[in-house]
Amino acid sequence: MKKIGLLFGIGTNFPLDVQHYINSKNNNEVTCEEIKIGILRNNDFYDYDVVLDRISEFVPFYRSFLKTLKLQGKKVISNCLTACYDDYFFQAQIANNLGLKTPKTCLIPTKWLPKNTTPEAMRNLEYPLDWDKMFDYVGFPAVLKSNAYDEKRYDFKVYNKTEFFSAYELTGSNLMILQESIEHDEYVRCFAVGRKYLKIVKYNPTNPLHLRYSRSAPRIDENIEQKINSACLKLLGNMENHFNAVEFAIKQGEVYCMDFNRPISKLERFILGDEVYDWLVEKIGDYLIELALGN
Repeated sequence: MKKIGLLFGIGTNFPLDVQHYINSKNNNEVTCEEIKIGILRNNDFYDYDVVLDRISEFVPFYRSFLKTLKLQGKKVISNCLTACYDDYFFQAQIANNLGLKTPKTCLIPTKWLPKNTTPEAMRNLEYPLDWDKMFDYVGFPAVLKSNAYDEKRYDFKVYNKTEFFSAYELTGSNLMILQESIEHDEYVRCFAVGRKYLKIVKYNPTNPLHLRYSRSAPRIDENIEQKINSACLKLLGNMENHFNAVEFAIKQGEVYCMDFNRPISKLERFILGDEVYDWLVEKIGDYLIELALGN
């Protein structure tokens, strides 16, 4: 019998609902269970065919376990080897290389020296920096934000040079980017499971968590919808990330990739709403079964 393993932490509702969905299908070929592991030996072999990972981004011990599974030819959702994509500047480069529109983005050296370095470590850095060249490229208003998705407290919207430098002073040793502010007509998030299940949801990342997702389907032009779906499939194929949420800003008929390779850490019914939550449980459950059976 094929075995699906679930690795998760605080957010228990979603993985347990997925487990119930899979096991309730009465499929004699597949079973789903919560993973239990202890001290890992380098010659251990694990009998899970597929693993749904919901926690390793926070726990290095689990991350090493999942890398071992990948080395043994197991399927890990999402791919535990794509951590290098959790970098906004690199994401913008990936989207550009795929021919997708992104906000104009610049990577900025840290305000403070990186940890465990001295000024001599920065000898290859041009000084003084050509700030005006950056401002001319990105324009104002712009968003100064951390290059790491988990550092939202360092996000600032700035309208001129003075505001930029005031905000930059507060960023310390955090690596920052300055990004063009897309004054969008509409903002959406597209959930993607595998390369076959896509769902577009109207989304406002500035709202409180429980108010970010619209409970009604967005009215999107068919041409825009096709652009969003095509962009999602391109990004998924490039990153081998099979459970993702991609954010898009829509402005005057153009679609801009704003954020992707998200671990989607908050999968709760009260946040997503019944329709989106149930859709995700069903589609990720079906997809895990398909992977386990080699379909």
